[in-house]
Amino acid sequence: MASLRSAVKSTVRAVARIELVESLAVGAAGILGSLARKPTPASNESPIEIDAVYLWVNDADPKWQAARQAALGRNAPALAANSDSRFRQFGELEASLRLLAKNAPFIRRVHIVTAGQTPKWRKPIDSLPFEVRIVDHQDFMPAEYLPTFNSHALTANLHRIADLAEHFLYLNDDVFVGRPTTPETWFKDGSLRLRYTATPVPARDSLAADDSVYLPRHNVLALAAKEHWPTIEGMPEHGPHPMFRDVMFELWQHFQVALERTSQAKFRSASDLNPEWLANEYLHAQGRAIVEKSTSYKYVAINKADAVTAIIDLVLRRGRVQTICLNDEVQVGKERMLKGRRLARRYRRVLRRIK
Repeated sequence: MASLRSAVKSTVRAVARIELVESLAVGAAGILGSLARKPTPASNESPIEIDAVYLWVNDADPKWQAARQAALGRNAPALAANSDSRFRQFGELEASLRLLAKNAPFIRRVHIVTAGQTPKWRKPIDSLPFEVRIVDHQDFMPAEYLPTFNSHALTANLHRIADLAEHFLYLNDDVFVGRPTTPETWFKDGSLRLRYTATPVPARDSLAADDSVYLPRHNVLALAAKEHWPTIEGMPEHGPHPMFRDVMFELWQHFQVALERTSQAKFRSASDLNPEWLANEYLHAQGRAIVEKSTSYKYVAINKADAVTAIIDLVLRRGRVQTICLNDEVQVGKERMLKGRRLARRYRRVLRRIK
């Protein structure tokens, strides 16, 4: 049976390289998914104030491109730290915002962190249940850290955003809240609710010396070991990260040197700390984090040519998957990578089906 399933998957992947077939298959899955019973709509009531913070950049902006090139002139980041896939946009932000409004309408305010840019919306966002604010890097980042193209640096300083709620969700624009949630989905009894997958962190000695994806996570685990904290096994979902603002202030008091080093790196680097991992481990050691195994999560490397089976599964489960990640993955090999207009069409196809 296992070999039969594997053969079917291989056949589907091979056929789906023809874009028309992929489009028809995803469309059919969307129709079937729409027939499934939908969960009860989310309530907009919350006993606590919760904000959301997105990191976003318009990589087509000439001024931003010039600043990036100027920064590259003084730095030589690892390829993964400066890959186009880390910055390019396909309309994910607006889709993520609208799903957040649908499935977490209790959010008080959304802060969109940008580099002197303003998103353009396909449809007006005035009807969303929360206020949307544009926050420039200069509004909260100390001047000595700017300009920055490092999401770790930005995340390490989000607590400096003016009027940010004590409880907040940190999101990248490639993640989506796919089904109705409540405040207790993320925060419960003064603790964070963290969802971890069983996927282990790759062994440190298997990584390149300039790895900027997994070494920042290993740096947190090494710090946790030094502090004698019990570490969390696996990796958190690539989804909304619940965070406490005051905890980030505490972390800066205890680990200022490491966080300053992270903040000074213009691009992601192997010496960074991953700030949300640091917060998770810190709170777990204090008994203020509830660690749960991921049970409703779908990760799709959307730029992989053979990701169509994962896309079909996601669309079939529309409205029933809590956390979705459509990752424009840095590590995809060129022979397996979709790019250009075909990738843009795939994004549009999938985003239309999950909303």
